[in-house]
Amino acid sequence: MRHHGAATVIFALAILAVAASVAAAQETILYDFGAAGTPTTPNTALVFDADGNLYGTAPGGLAANGSVVNSGVAYELSPNGEGAWTEKQLFVFSEKSSGLTPNGLIFDAKKINLYGTTQSGGANNRGTVFELSPNGGGTWKETVLCSFGATGSDGNAPQAGLVFDSFGNLYGTTESGGTDNQGVVFELSPLSGGTWTESVLYSFLANGSDGESPRSNLIFDANGSLYGTTHGGGSSLGQGTVFQLSLGGYGIWAEHVLHTFAIEHTSDASDPVGGLVIDKAGNLYGAAASGGVHSNGAVYKLSPASGGTWTETLVYSFNGTGSNKDGISPDGGVVFDAKGNLFGTTFNGGTYNSDGTIYELILSGGSWTEKVLYDFDDHAMNDGFNPASNLTLDAHANLYGVSTKGGTNSEGTAFKFPAPVPKAATPTFSPVAGIYAPGTAVRILDSTPGADIYYTTDGDTPTETSTKYKEPIEVSKTETIKAVAFATGYTESAASSAKYTIEPATAEPMISPAAGKYTKPQTVRLTDKTAGAAIYYTTNGTVPTAESKRYTGAITVSANETVKAIAVASEHAKSTVASVAYIIDTATPVIAPNGGTFTKAQIVKITDATAGSAIYYTTTGATPTTASKKYTGQITVSANETIKAIAIAADHAPSAEATAKFTIN
Repeated sequence: MRHHGAATVIFALAILAVAASVAAAQETILYDFGAAGTPTTPNTALVFDADGNLYGTAPGGLAANGSVVNSGVAYELSPNGEGAWTEKQLFVFSEKSSGLTPNGLIFDAKKINLYGTTQSGGANNRGTVFELSPNGGGTWKETVLCSFGATGSDGNAPQAGLVFDSFGNLYGTTESGGTDNQGVVFELSPLSGGTWTESVLYSFLANGSDGESPRSNLIFDANGSLYGTTHGGGSSLGQGTVFQLSLGGYGIWAEHVLHTFAIEHTSDASDPVGGLVIDKAGNLYGAAASGGVHSNGAVYKLSPASGGTWTETLVYSFNGTGSNKDGISPDGGVVFDAKGNLFGTTFNGGTYNSDGTIYELILSGGSWTEKVLYDFDDHAMNDGFNPASNLTLDAHANLYGVSTKGGTNSEGTAFKFPAPVPKAATPTFSPVAGIYAPGTAVRILDSTPGADIYYTTDGDTPTETSTKYKEPIEVSKTETIKAVAFATGYTESAASSAKYTIEPATAEPMISPAAGKYTKPQTVRLTDKTAGAAIYYTTNGTVPTAESKRYTGAITVSANETVKAIAVASEHAKSTVASVAYIIDTATPVIAPNGGTFTKAQIVKITDATAGSAIYYTTTGATPTTASKKYTGQITVSANETIKAIAIAADHAPSAEATAKFTIN
């Protein structure tokens, strides 16, 4: 399997959100490699400094006299203010002692010094960790921090870049070396005096059950655990692993295999070479150059499950087919934007001669959709092709990367792809399409901030030269309204349309008796002047539709209710809504006996005809309220008293007051 080194990708979670729907956009060539005195075939990710300059490495280059440099170059690309970029070689790895074939660069926390690894060279010709520091006057100084292979158990031949922890220690992997020559995970810690000390945190086992030959960068989670991939191993038929290293007691790191990739030509991904990224929920994502449903590579996700296990799902399997041909062999990893969408490149595939693609994976509703953003084309005179490393995002979500081939000198390019532009929301109509009466006012709405809406009523597709929507459109004849939206920072929306069929309105239903307050239940009747009209009604205050209850006979209203009705007739628009509110009083309580002059005490009862009503009374002549005594049983009147009572029932108005005056001689 082809392998290309990859640098650590550092992405900011605060970059601008990017919407899923994007318009066609073009790649911009920032720089053509391969001229005299420049690098060749760049294959590691780019990294920004604080001033917007880009840094990277290439495995080869050309000296000023045109002679070939096969040991690698570290370079800087700086914008010159006129849309072009200027390349400067920071360091040429031309001697064994300085290391040979660099694997990419990262900055320290202050974005001053650069750090990386080389695959070979150094004191033991087993690779190095190096630092590049500004030396004044635009020059840079290289310092070898570690030469691998100093002992038989040390790592050899690092194929990936580095990552810092929060204390300034460096971490990385080597493809070989270690106790069983299957590769190691190492740490470099700074000491006083500018020296560094190396520690082997883990050596992969001889049988490969824990993975073998790690070739990609490590990443940290929020708890300080390390994650990475191995190119092979995991089982006798395994095609690589995802592993975790966790710091335990006594400073010992324990390795856990989270997933073993299946053999090639199965539905699982295989050959993970692009490294990992982690989301806020702790899920890991990466790309594999082979495997997947179509055996052309895949993007995968690993999610932590109960009991310390992890579950792998394939986010997307590349297929290399379709009207917009898909990519093949994603040799680089993936990066997130702030909205949670993923971006990456494929080495092959696409529309033009299998030259590779830039792709986006869009998360919506828990599922992922792939969109090919760009097809590299070696037939375009200045286009690069065959990208092999991770993309880098700037603060505005523009994508930056390198291609290993192509360009004016056929030695690769550095490119920029503009931030995917969100599409304006599709306009909507209120009311929706349907049959309406003449003079119906139609509003056109759009959820995109600051959007301008343009519309037509003659069947033509609207554009920015069509009528601009400013106020509701009065529709007096049958017509179809079409609309599109435009907004700054967005591409044109999809067109929407709504057909309004205009017919005479059905007469509004008549409801009798009229609205008002009544002391007893009412028999309500609905009629309509339009011949053959069907009437639909509600009694709970909601607007009726043709799905509401159909009127077939008189309605009894025995409580407070609002009756609303519409009428629908053939070849007519539905009527306007008729509405009548009824208030039904609770029945007036009955006091028995109903007062008088008596020669002995009286047993008084109070009743009410309204079902479920509650009665409240006083015996002092005061006006009763719901705070008065509640009637629960007969009352004994043995002295002169005036009893007053009211009744209260749910969904009714309070009753009138009943009064009974008793005189006891």
